[in-house]
Amino acid sequence: MEKIPKNCIKSFKKRYEVYPSILDYFCLNGEDKINSYFSKSVTLWRKETHTNDGSGYIDKLLDYDSTGIMVYIKNNKHIFILTTENRMDVAKLTLTRLKKILKENGNNS
Repeated sequence: MEKIPKNCIKSFKKRYEVYPSILDYFCLNGEDKINSYFSKSVTLWRKETHTNDGSGYIDKLLDYDSTGIMVYIKNNKHIFILTTENRMDVAKLTLTRLKKILKENGNNS
């Protein structure tokens, strides 16, 4: 769990009173589509990293579904879906939909 910051795990545990089950997905490209897919989610926490050359990345924790799903996005492309066990089917469906959108738009991940 070193890839997910401890404060994100703690936030999930505090809200749902259990440690999260996690779906892990790495997307080689398609950051814009990922951001668009999760655009209606509430950002609970964010870490922005900027470099001298003008590039950078954002890590963020999103409240995707208030009944038991949070999403942590690392480096704009590594997606961790944190869920309660009873919402695992919904989390898997979310991941399936996201993969379909990314594939439809030329992403080969």
